[in-house]
Amino acid sequence: MLQTELKGKEAKMKESEKEGVEGRKVLEKMTKEVDKLKREVENENWGEEREKELDERRRTCRARIAELTEQRDALRSKLSALEFSYTPPSSNFDTSKVHGLVAKLVDLPASSHASSTALEIAAGGKLYNVVVENEKVGSDLLQKGQLKKRVTIIPLNKINQPKVPTEKLNAANQIAPGKVNVALSLVGFEHEVKAAMSYVFGDTLICSDSASAQAVTFSPQVGMKSVTLDGDVYDPSGTLSGGSKPSGSGILIKVMELKECEAELEEAQREGAQVKNEWEQTREKAKRWEERRRELEIKSH
Repeated sequence: MLQTELKGKEAKMKESEKEGVEGRKVLEKMTKEVDKLKREVENENWGEEREKELDERRRTCRARIAELTEQRDALRSKLSALEFSYTPPSSNFDTSKVHGLVAKLVDLPASSHASSTALEIAAGGKLYNVVVENEKVGSDLLQKGQLKKRVTIIPLNKINQPKVPTEKLNAANQIAPGKVNVALSLVGFEHEVKAAMSYVFGDTLICSDSASAQAVTFSPQVGMKSVTLDGDVYDPSGTLSGGSKPSGSGILIKVMELKECEAELEEAQREGAQVKNEWEQTREKAKRWEERRRELEIKSH
């Protein structure tokens, strides 16, 4: 009887020891799982602060894009005269050979802003000419491009490129030191349209004031058309023109403002797309983070 009872107690003790070992193993496993979940939660780098940060960035980007879009549209409306559209003359027509209107191809550096009126008057109606690669492209546009208005086309391979002779420029600088510039030197442009820019700006001098313009233009050593910063024109034939600024003046500065606005808008749109992409990627991360956080709370207790 005692022996039987003793064997029963021994069996219970062994069973308890076994349960204890198994319990310790379960506890160790749970501890490891909790530690792993803690690390995963930390590695997800997600939480309320991160969510608020992304929300704020999204709102800021949307507001900036809306603001710049409104500015761009307002500037475009002021430059409606520079709109140029056409239908490709053929299915294989190379649109890259149509460079666009002269006014849109000019880059006006800040150092030349004071000369913008003079440059516009020097260029005159040529600012609205359309620059194309060659006469074939121009002919195709005129005949089959379904143009909505009359245009003058500048083929880069055929256009004349006037140039101020060095001796005349030297003479002008001696007559009015520091007050004379070739119009072409005051504008920026891509090298591929240099011929068109030379045609538009290459044969005119920009002078700081009327006295300098008069002295240069009517000098036998120079004898070139010049335009003052105020827009007065002196022609070697003897004619003078001036007075109030022509309607539409300031077009080159407005074009630069539009280019700057469009560049800022493109940058804002890229940033907005990046933030949106980051947000979409982190939505799944947020879901995983929340699941692991809840699991961690359960197993920690």
